[in-house]
Amino acid sequence: MATASQKERSMSEGIEDLTDASKRMGNKIGEQAKDAGHNMSEQAKSFASNIAEKAENATEAVGTCMESFGETVRDRLPKEGMIGSAGQAIGEKLESGGRYLEEKGLAGIGDDVTNLIRSNPVPALLVGIGLGFILAKVMRR
Repeated sequence: MATASQKERSMSEGIEDLTDASKRMGNKIGEQAKDAGHNMSEQAKSFASNIAEKAENATEAVGTCMESFGETVRDRLPKEGMIGSAGQAIGEKLESGGRYLEEKGLAGIGDDVTNLIRSNPVPALLVGIGLGFILAKVMRR
């Protein structure tokens, strides 16, 4: 028959075994959660990269279409007179805008806007306030 001290030692060993097992289980769960988080992070990065690439491709496609449309406007409208000069100006602006979109893309546009705001902070602030006011009016309706 087991003595009281043997029972205490047995219980103490059982508690230690349970503690060790729970630590191993916790570590294993922690590693699995860390791996799942890493996998989700990689998938989110991949998704964002795909979206950015598609947006850049779409911007380039819009630029190509604008440039083509500008050429068409310049070719189809009369070359002389008020309509001709207006058509030439519109065609040139469409072409230059299309080339800008093709060359710069969204990242270049963002950089240009950032530089414009930095060099003209007060007008940029006023434009932002004006746009906010207009959006507030439109949203109320």
